[in-house]
Amino acid sequence: MIGRRALPFMVVLKLVEAEQGTSTFERPVHTPLTKVLPLLT
Repeated sequence: MIGRRALPFMVVLKLVEAEQGTSTFERPVHTPLTKVLPLLT
């Protein structure tokens, strides 16, 4: 069952996907996420 709990992971996956072609504007926002991600798993 996919509920609210799965939503953040889907968002993170989209951000990781976007990072492959990230711009200098998106990187500062995404960098903290990469540091928080290990804490979620």
